[in-house]
Amino acid sequence: MAKKTTMLTPVIKAYNDWCEQWEKGLGEAEKFQKQMLENTYSAIEKLPTTEAALSLKPMQLNALDESYTQIRKTWQEMRKQSNEWMNAAEVVSPAA
Repeated sequence: MAKKTTMLTPVIKAYNDWCEQWEKGLGEAEKFQKQMLENTYSAIEKLPTTEAALSLKPMQLNALDESYTQIRKTWQEMRKQSNEWMNAAEVVSPAA
């Protein structure tokens, strides 16, 4: 059976394509952010072992962990919003 085409079909297709690219972009940005945080963590670990550096290291690592946790929460919220948009687009799609 052929799929029913309406005036909204191109708009819905464009929106679905945009949602797909958005999700792909989120994944790429998330990978990049994680790599940056891992590099920063590694750099902090390699700080000289002077007394001052040793006292700062735990604070820096805790701040980094908190930052990463906040970033993860933000990404999860963005993914949730993206999924809601995609689901809404499916609801709007005309029946075949």
